[in-house]
Amino acid sequence: MYDSLLALNIVRGPIIITFAVLSLAAALYLLLRRPTRRWIVTAASGLLGGAAAGALTLYITVTALNLFGTKLSPLVITTIILTFAGVGLALVNLWSSRWWRKLIAVAAIAVFIVTGTLGVNAIYGLNKTVAAFFGVTNEKPLVLPLPAGQDAAGSPRPPTPRPACLPQVSWAPSTFRTLSQGSSRAQVSLTFPLPGSSRTRPHCRSSSS
Repeated sequence: MYDSLLALNIVRGPIIITFAVLSLAAALYLLLRRPTRRWIVTAASGLLGGAAAGALTLYITVTALNLFGTKLSPLVITTIILTFAGVGLALVNLWSSRWWRKLIAVAAIAVFIVTGTLGVNAIYGLNKTVAAFFGVTNEKPLVLPLPAGQDAAGSPRPPTPRPACLPQVSWAPSTFRTLSQGSSRAQVSLTFPLPGSSRTRPHCRSSSS
């Protein structure tokens, strides 16, 4: 399960879509309140203030300091400004609101930041999986066969001991036993070894040989 989570695609997949839907739902919830003049001014101040903070951050990091070494695309700039605007809207919901609205506003700040980060990452295609985004390696190690004569620790294996005594069976076929000559024809008789007549003797070797 852990490897499956790390292998999830965050460029094109359910993760970035889920956070985008959550960000949209949170923004609508934080924006929709009883339409009083005070709330309209407060919500507009949060949105415009957050967008202005995002634009100022881009000017300092990209134009003034040139931290990225290149200009950002309009889509990236729009994503960053919208992220800051969402955070500004969530911040103004922390005042003059009930506790559950404050709780949702705090959670929405985290959702907005994660969604903006995933959006910029998806635009450039920097990290395609969760593991690549966090710099975690989820590749399984390659198991190589052990060299001959070595164990799992890399130490040489002891030689396999040979048995001290090896049974050795020997027998010799019988030869002609008798040769008789009759009056009219020659008679030849042969004798073969009977079962169990072969002899077995141990052939002992040194265990170190």
